Amino acid sequence: MRWWALAIVGIGLLIGFPALRRIAPAGTLRAARGIPASAMSAFLLSMGFLAMDAFLTLMLTDVRGISLAEAGVAITMATITWAVGSAWQSGRAQRIPLARLMTIGTIALMGGELAVAATLSTSIPLAVAYVGWAVVGLGMGITFPTLPLATMRLSGVGTEASELSSVLLMDMLGVATGAGLGGGAVALSEAAGAPLTAGLAGAFAIGGVALVALLFTGRRIAAAPDATST
Repeated sequence: MRWWALAIVGIGLLIGFPALRRIAPAGTLRAARGIPASAMSAFLLSMGFLAMDAFLTLMLTDVRGISLAEAGVAITMATITWAVGSAWQSGRAQRIPLARLMTIGTIALMGGELAVAATLSTSIPLAVAYVGWAVVGLGMGITFPTLPLATMRLSGVGTEASELSSVLLMDMLGVATGAGLGGGAVALSEAAGAPLTAGLAGAFAIGGVALVALLFTGRRIAAAPDATST
């Protein structure tokens, strides 16, 4: 990476970081229990998902050699399982602590992404990628609606919109970060003359690190044990 690119990144951080601290809930960067942890978890969830989602089709077509139509089947499967996961979550959000739902969904995400990443090796059956991405969709269906719900439960009367908007802001930041860092990993591998699989492995590893962190921050989204838990 050239010096001017590093300079641009540095300038962006100098401008963006103080602004983010003013917009995000106090304690977000340390995942303080409650709404700050929900905001950080929203960031990590989207980062972990997009670091793989943005490059899944590239991997399936250029590494595994299948058509766009065949790769689209994997995307469709994840869409269906996402809906299934959301339906399952909605029927249990009043009975199971939200932090536990986050743990369940995050474990599904980690397992699914690990399965997809394994298929970077052509010795692994391609079906593993399809099943893995379907599991990722299931995990997103569980985790994605849990964070706004946790935020709404803890928001004070009249502050629901502002608190939720902060969480959604972190969600969008996670989308940009996951896709951006993943793209950077792919670009760096290409510039270094490394195979595409190396760049994709880097992108997927970025997503994996974010999900490992989510496993811990997701446990802190409730200020206290859910009153509705049994």
